[in-house]
Amino acid sequence: VDKLIGQFGLGFYSAFLVAERVDVITRSCKEEGYIWSSDGGVSYTIRPYPVEDAHGTSVILRLKEGEHEYLKAERLTELLKKHSMFIRYPIHLITEELVSAEKKEEDEVEIDGEKAVEEVKEDGDAAADEAKEDAAPAEAKPSKKLVDKVINTDIPVWTKKVEEIPEEDLKRFYKSISNDYDDYAIAQSWHFEGIMDLKI
Repeated sequence: VDKLIGQFGLGFYSAFLVAERVDVITRSCKEEGYIWSSDGGVSYTIRPYPVEDAHGTSVILRLKEGEHEYLKAERLTELLKKHSMFIRYPIHLITEELVSAEKKEEDEVEIDGEKAVEEVKEDGDAAADEAKEDAAPAEAKPSKKLVDKVINTDIPVWTKKVEEIPEEDLKRFYKSISNDYDDYAIAQSWHFEGIMDLKI
C-alpha cells in the first residue's frame, strides 16, 4: 500500500487503498445535506443526511484492519509533506495534545467557613495542620486540547525569480526538500520556453 500511495494523482478512489468504506457528507448553504457511501465496489448509495448548522464537505474514511498507522499524526504529516506540500490552499491537521495543568499561585480551600491557608498560631494547632493537609487539592491531571497546525507552509518558489524570493524562504525550501541541516551553497533559476515551458 505504501508504494501505491501517491501514484494516483488526485484520484479520489485512492482512498480505498486504506479504507474499507468511504462516506462523503456534503451540504450547500441553501439545500439539505446528502451522504455518498461506498465500499469501493461497483455500487454506491446517495441519500439525504441531516447536517446541522454547517455547510461544506466532509470525507470520512473507515480504515481497513491493519491500516491504523494512518491515524497517527506523524504518518499523516509525512504523507502530506511528501505529496501535498505545495498545494496553494492551506491543509490543516488537527490533533490532540496533552497539556499540563497550570498550578495556581495559592490554592485556597474553605473548611467550615474558614480558609485552610490561615497561619498556624504560635502555640501550635495540630488539628489545623491536619485540616490543611486534608484540604490540599489533588495534583491536577494533564488535559487534552485540540491543536490546529497548517502543514503546507512552504511556497512554490520556482514560480518566482530567485532575486524576488526572501533568503529565509529559499533556505526553508531547500531544507524541506533536501532534509539537509545546513544552508544551500548557491541558488540559481532558469526558465525555458518552447514546445514545453520549463522552470528550474
